[in-house]
Amino acid sequence: MSEIQVEPPKDDLDQLSIERKPEKGRLDWIDAARGFVILFLIATISFPGDSGLNLNIPFIYGIFNHSNVAGQITLYDIGAPAFIFLLGFTMPISYRKRKEEKGTGSAIRYILVRYFILLVLGFVAANIELEFLKYYSINLGTRFTYEGVGTIPISHRPVLFIIPWDVIFSIAASGLVGFIFMGVRNPRYRFFLGYGWLILYQVGLSSTVLEIYALQSVHGGIFGSIFGYGSIAIIATAMGDYLFFSDVFEAKKFQNLLIFGIANLVVVVLFFIEIRDRQLQSLIDAFPTYRKTVSLLYVMAAIGVSCSVLWVFYQINTRFKKNMTWLRIFGMNAFMLYFLAELPDTLFETIMGDVLEMDITWWLSLIWGILVLGYCTYVAWYLYKKNRRISTIKSGLIFLATIVGILLIIIILELTIGLGLLGIFK
Repeated sequence: MSEIQVEPPKDDLDQLSIERKPEKGRLDWIDAARGFVILFLIATISFPGDSGLNLNIPFIYGIFNHSNVAGQITLYDIGAPAFIFLLGFTMPISYRKRKEEKGTGSAIRYILVRYFILLVLGFVAANIELEFLKYYSINLGTRFTYEGVGTIPISHRPVLFIIPWDVIFSIAASGLVGFIFMGVRNPRYRFFLGYGWLILYQVGLSSTVLEIYALQSVHGGIFGSIFGYGSIAIIATAMGDYLFFSDVFEAKKFQNLLIFGIANLVVVVLFFIEIRDRQLQSLIDAFPTYRKTVSLLYVMAAIGVSCSVLWVFYQINTRFKKNMTWLRIFGMNAFMLYFLAELPDTLFETIMGDVLEMDITWWLSLIWGILVLGYCTYVAWYLYKKNRRISTIKSGLIFLATIVGILLIIIILELTIGLGLLGIFK
């Protein structure tokens, strides 16, 4: 009689669906989707940038210019929230991989350190003119007028202290919110909590003071990032948990991903339909799709587009067996490439506009954009060929040190020859 072989019990990660072992290796379709978004961001950062170049061709304008009108949205508006969604979407799998390899404590510390560094980097980048030394206040009268929104009546005279803000700040704040909500282990509950978090913020925007604060900030400021973009991260982590760790058939999961994305877009479109009933129309008008305040419909539009993009790249990778190498090389080192585009572009616009007081013409903007895209593509390809992955932490530290070094040089020049570049010296 042959000896009976008894297999040892599997690890708990294999036994529980909620704790299934993450897939080994990188997922090509996610790298391609991330690469597509980061390549779009690099292009829109570098050309035409903030040169004030208004291209009145509808499609071109929608790619390279933000919408400044409440109730309208452009492709440019979707770039940053789509990147935030992708970060939240992959957070569950990256967290569980590190947890499996190095333990829970190490995984938590890594996520916290990662976003803390981004917070510091975002603070320094947003205050490159040292404006954090002079928190500016806005004394408001009985009415407030903002371009694209109109006149907002004010019941009292608030004084607002606006903290300078930037997209890196928004990425860090929303990432921390998404990670905190991952403590709700059931993705379904987290999914509904994400929308509840968003609706809570939308209700808060009915407060005139909070609305004005968001309008005067960038990306909605601290509240828009924590609640508006934070809700994107929360919902994205829930979708990531569902797709990577649920026991539903894979085809069904991605079908649901597409349905979910389309459902969000349909809701946004419905709010653009004019209703004859005045009361119902006034209720609809209270929910504008506006990126300046990171409104509910703006967030839903970003979620809808992000889910649809992920579904498309999954289909290209699995159904058509395309690895999309030229997009994946950008997605593998997304943060590094973003910083490589953002920092030089900021210096270019500062030197050309503030120091040399030159107008950035369309042809100069075009040359600069081609240059930035060229060297970012070269760096992406070089890192891919060398099989190098520069983590977010390393990328953040490199550029934090770079920005601090540039600031020290500028301060020395200000004190010696007086460029009048930094806010505190003006």
